[in-house]
Amino acid sequence: MPVQSQGFNLGRTLEAMPMDYQPLYQRFPFLKSLAGEIESPRPNQPQMASLPKGQVIFETGDPCTIIPFLIEGEIRVYSLGENGREMTLYRIYPGESCILSISSLMSKTQIPAIAQVESDITALVVPAPLFYQWMNKYEPLRGFTFGLLAQMLSNVITTVDEVAFRRLDKRIEELLEERADQTGQVYLTHQQIAVELGSSREVVSRILKDFEHKGRVELGRGLVTLKDL
Repeated sequence: MPVQSQGFNLGRTLEAMPMDYQPLYQRFPFLKSLAGEIESPRPNQPQMASLPKGQVIFETGDPCTIIPFLIEGEIRVYSLGENGREMTLYRIYPGESCILSISSLMSKTQIPAIAQVESDITALVVPAPLFYQWMNKYEPLRGFTFGLLAQMLSNVITTVDEVAFRRLDKRIEELLEERADQTGQVYLTHQQIAVELGSSREVVSRILKDFEHKGRVELGRGLVTLKDL
């Protein structure tokens, strides 16, 4: 039966899954020390749950009432400007949690971004009040959380540095090289590249056309093939 997502959020639902905790402990070894808490039957206990690709998990202004521990899949967290332009802030991968959700919980503020499932996810979802109790009680969880915070701060500094001080063509080069498969193909649209880099589609298209004119890439529909970057 569906598990109500009381802040994973806005009345959205998570599909309940069988309680197989082994994959969870493989991704989050430190949670073994909390096994008694995680597996203990209780009202509002943590749940193993899933969400499909494309599902919005939370939106700007949502309260945080559930903290996810991602076991499988990928989540994109992004901001949306007044002009409608998106910018990716970070992604959540297996073995990670959402630091913005945790930060909003600890500071009792609304979540300042949007999160969307990029590939089907499986996660342990912990009710926020219970997570807050665990933070005060278990040092391994505090260590994990502070590590996430340090990682996010580093990512933010890197993003600001790239946006403010680095040429967009160099950033596009690096993104293409990072996302290319073994045959040199990158399955991203111009709009998706713009979203990743916090730019506009028109500017990205112009730079890619220049790359193509110089023989450095070949452009297709939703595809960029690397030639000589």
